[in-house]
Amino acid sequence: MPMPRKNALAKREVEICKRLREFRDSLGLTRVMFARSIGVDSSVLSNYEHCRSPVRYGVARQLAKHFFLNEAWLAEGRGDMKLILDIGPERPETIPAAMAFSAAYDSFLKPLLEEQSKHLHSADARVGSGGVRTGLGIYDAMRRLILRQVDAEIRKAPGKALSDYIKGWEALAESVKRKHRSPSDAGG
Repeated sequence: MPMPRKNALAKREVEICKRLREFRDSLGLTRVMFARSIGVDSSVLSNYEHCRSPVRYGVARQLAKHFFLNEAWLAEGRGDMKLILDIGPERPETIPAAMAFSAAYDSFLKPLLEEQSKHLHSADARVGSGGVRTGLGIYDAMRRLILRQVDAEIRKAPGKALSDYIKGWEALAESVKRKHRSPSDAGG
């Protein structure tokens, strides 16, 4: 019979660890591939996924940057698992990477995200016509639809999806160059 752990993780830390595993599974990545992509050893990731140690802020931040993981979802299970873009507020550079993610989220990130949310809701109230609130609901629905489409395309043909993504950015860059080209550049 296995010995119980002396210092079992708190329930919240266990839930965060479970969501981390769920997130990795949703991407269809092996533990080794997932760990390598965010710059940690797979044994560290294994410790998180098996609820042996709490997820650290530095790891959660890397996940948010590389995979657009929604930090509010990881911390509290609310909202979508992924964001279209990492559009969260600027993070204080003073957050220690080794700090437990739950503590970093509660102390630093949650207040910033709540402040950002107030501004978005305020803007949403101004967007609607005739007192009807439309802004965030429409944008959220569009974001969810785009996210599902992107996920589906990447799963079907990752190489083609990446190629299309690069072509899109190249076309955008060319468009910006043309728009900002001076008349002397165009005439010769």
